[in-house]
Amino acid sequence: MSYEEIVERVLPGIEYHQNRYARELAGVVKQGCRWLDVGTGKRLHWGWIGPSSGDLAQRAERVIGCDLVASDIRENPDLTAGAVANALSLPFPNESFDIVSANMVLEHLPDPEPVLTEFCRVLRPGGAVLFVTPNRTNPIVWALATFIPPRARSWIAARVDGRAEADIFPTHYRINTLSAIGSIARRAGLIADQVEVFATMPEFHWPSALVYVEAKWISATRRWPALHRFGSNIVGSLRKPAA
Repeated sequence: MSYEEIVERVLPGIEYHQNRYARELAGVVKQGCRWLDVGTGKRLHWGWIGPSSGDLAQRAERVIGCDLVASDIRENPDLTAGAVANALSLPFPNESFDIVSANMVLEHLPDPEPVLTEFCRVLRPGGAVLFVTPNRTNPIVWALATFIPPRARSWIAARVDGRAEADIFPTHYRINTLSAIGSIARRAGLIADQVEVFATMPEFHWPSALVYVEAKWISATRRWPALHRFGSNIVGSLRKPAA
């Protein structure tokens, strides 16, 4: 069976993580807000169900993209402006933004606490960090993070995602559990507002045997509450306390 046939048979109604992320963005992106997207890439999100990147960007007064790759910033059609910068040192004044978003970024941080501290610094009081990232508690993610070196993980990710290996940054998974997110956020001055593990479509697209095994596991995590924490992704918001 093809990937699509297996997903439809084993996981009817399963959600793609970018569609879920788009829906979460819709809840925090308010009219006239100032929005910083860290690791912006070529789109604010890659979902196809729910509000589009363009629709969300139109709500904001400004959408600033921050990335290490200048060409990605130039190709992103939804940005007001962009900056080539490392998240450890954001080139913006204190309390500049209402929202900081990070789409599949946290897993790439070798030292996440100073990055979250920077997020907190540039946020206005009451502002939010919204993110989606892989869940290290998931058996597949755990196995990759524990036994596969970063360079080899990039090679695997390139073939799973169908992207050039040069476009994939090393992963470290230092903030990719519910407990790590909560503790690191607190030390950075943020409050874990709503953080949730959820199951998404299988990452493996071939061979069919691996797709089927992963799909059956995802089905089990959705069906049995005790297994929910092993879902493939974490989505959530962190808030800077109001003044």
